[in-house]
Amino acid sequence: MIKKILTTSLILLILISVFSTTSSLAASRVVVCSKCGGDGLLNCSLCSGGGWHYHFNPITKKMENQRCPRCYGSGRQQCDNCNGRGKWTVDDDDSRRSNNGSNTPKNIYPSSVSLSKKKLTLAKGDTAKLTAKISPASCNKRKLTWKSSNKKVASVTQSGTIKAKKKGKATITVKTVNGKKAKCNIKVKIYKPKSVELNYSSYMLAVGEKVKLTKKVKPLKASQKVTWKSSNKKKASVSKTGLVKAKKPGSCYITAKTKNNKKASCSIVVKKAPSK
Repeated sequence: MIKKILTTSLILLILISVFSTTSSLAASRVVVCSKCGGDGLLNCSLCSGGGWHYHFNPITKKMENQRCPRCYGSGRQQCDNCNGRGKWTVDDDDSRRSNNGSNTPKNIYPSSVSLSKKKLTLAKGDTAKLTAKISPASCNKRKLTWKSSNKKVASVTQSGTIKAKKKGKATITVKTVNGKKAKCNIKVKIYKPKSVELNYSSYMLAVGEKVKLTKKVKPLKASQKVTWKSSNKKKASVSKTGLVKAKKPGSCYITAKTKNNKKASCSIVVKKAPSK
């Protein structure tokens, strides 16, 4: 009789243990983001996932293809529906009590935030991208606010892209929804031109012909702006963009000069136009 009671008790204990485990497993489930399919990433909204986009270059005055400044060539950006999480675990009981059964994860706030750089030196006109890392990885309150201490020196977008505007210093601060912060010190420099190069050192033209001179100011971070001048406008003229036009037989020099007087010249020889 005692043996039968012990056996029955053991079976009951086993059943209770199995039921508790099953209930515990059933109480939580993995939810997959319906927008990104659990990947946590979407195609970049600027380049549509291509990684490149066309922009107008004010120096060459042409449309050029460059790496996308939003995704930096990856073609992907963080999903705005799940804040990059992709998947999360939901407690069904808590979900039913607080959200009427919706698939919204519990609020997990950042414990810290850090930046990819603590300090940066940029040339005037440069852009740079800062990326923020939020901890813990399970955090779902991932909204960030970006701010510059001196917008006249360096501005920052809400995606962390910095634009260097003028010489000076600024601090870029990123802040989480619960007040956690990280900072990057920015120094903007103006690089002076050290030399100028032209695509031709000499060129021969017939009267009426034209040639385009292009310049390269070094270092490349320095201002590429130059002024063009002809030593004899009657022989050959030059436009503000370096377009030379032969006018009369003879010779002259076309010079490109930077603001700090770095120069480069091209010898132009003009010959008579061929007889028709």
